[in-house]
Amino acid sequence: MFSLGFLPRIKPVFFIVLLFTPFCNISKAQENLLPNGSFEEYIICPEDGALNKAKYFSSPTNSSPDYFNSCAMASNNTSIPSNLGGFQEPRSGSSYAGIVTYSYGNNYKEYIQTSLVKTLESNKYYLVKYFVSLGSYSSTASNKLGVFFSEQLITENINTTLLFEDNLHTDSIISDTLNWVELSFIYQAKGNENFLLLGNFHDDFFTDTLNCSSGIGDNYYYIDDISVMEMDVNVPNVITPNSDGINDVLEIEDLTGDFEITIVNRWGQKVFQTNNLTLNSWNGENFPEGVYFYTLTDKKNVINKTGFIHLIR
Repeated sequence: MFSLGFLPRIKPVFFIVLLFTPFCNISKAQENLLPNGSFEEYIICPEDGALNKAKYFSSPTNSSPDYFNSCAMASNNTSIPSNLGGFQEPRSGSSYAGIVTYSYGNNYKEYIQTSLVKTLESNKYYLVKYFVSLGSYSSTASNKLGVFFSEQLITENINTTLLFEDNLHTDSIISDTLNWVELSFIYQAKGNENFLLLGNFHDDFFTDTLNCSSGIGDNYYYIDDISVMEMDVNVPNVITPNSDGINDVLEIEDLTGDFEITIVNRWGQKVFQTNNLTLNSWNGENFPEGVYFYTLTDKKNVINKTGFIHLIR
């Protein structure tokens, strides 16, 4: 639960959102593997703000993450848009959650935990995405917001940091109190994961913060629209640059994100490299027909894919 306190200034960090979808065909995986990712379904109206009033959600520790819904009375500070964390409209629907991710000096943290509709499969890639907004009452903003997958339901008798080394997180500080900021991560499953946890899985000492001069309370983030979707990482293996408008270039629609593709010929000589195929597409110009080989990596090297591209004129 949100608490008051004034925190010192610590160095800011440049904000980067990792989003890798261009080479990932998720058309068959539009199903969100979370049953209630936008918090719209609830057991009873959360007048007390308890997260477990939202269906399929719980706290993995003794701390008290919050659940806000427009059905609650405004006087309880658990309604929307004004509540104990500040002021924010939902990104979608009429509800969202809230957690403390940094509390100077005592490592107090809150997490949200939810079940998946099906078990993750070994070595498959999954795109994990959620949206956050810093509560306007926060005296600091922080980094290290992340995700962790677990095989079993976590129940720890603590209200401090869950130290899971396998977490994925952002190294950038999120300080936007007006807009919803998208966070996304690529996860390669070990297999048998059934639960997703969100929060800061690092001690305060390893968490960077930025002072918010107008804030009066703990570092607090609203969370909305969580999704986990299976990814099919597919790169076209043929291009036919004959000006018929079909497969003339190595082209992926809606290309965004941090990735790099390198293409070499059969002697290993680099013929093409880019991190933006929208601005710099490859059509094999000035190169003979034949088989070329590519390496595709995302910025954090979660995906490291190799294959071939057959150039046919």
